[in-house]
Amino acid sequence: MKDIKIIVKTLMTLLMFTIPMLPAFCDNNPLESCNIAVVDYDKIAKSSQKYMELKKYQTQKTKELQDFMRTARENTALEKNDAKRAELQQKYNAEYKARKAEIEQYYSSKIKEIDSSINAKIQEKARTLGYSLVLSKRGVLYGGEDITNIVEEGIK
Repeated sequence: MKDIKIIVKTLMTLLMFTIPMLPAFCDNNPLESCNIAVVDYDKIAKSSQKYMELKKYQTQKTKELQDFMRTARENTALEKNDAKRAELQQKYNAEYKARKAEIEQYYSSKIKEIDSSINAKIQEKARTLGYSLVLSKRGVLYGGEDITNIVEEGIK
């Protein structure tokens, strides 16, 4: 979810710089004749099979990390020697950090793949349907044809 928020913020920033250039996208025609579409990026991402699989992966790995830490605490508590207990804690903490970093790296790379796939599908559908500009629905108060469902069909 955090990554999707970052993506949406990036898209919103791009939108701020894109609006002044609308006439260029529309061949210097009035905005009324410009063919603009909007998409609900969050809806598309959350309904994609790859995203759902990634969320299952994240849930599973989070549970595994919790189980690991529970076992680590139990094992550490059993150790009577203070020095050995501190050594065990350091060992478990290092392993926890390594596992967590691996999970985060995998998750981040998969989010980037999903993002690229969705953006490519949006561009493909926009060109096919003759849109000169596609904006994030979140940043549009009014106007633009919503092509979310059309793009979403191609993502699943």
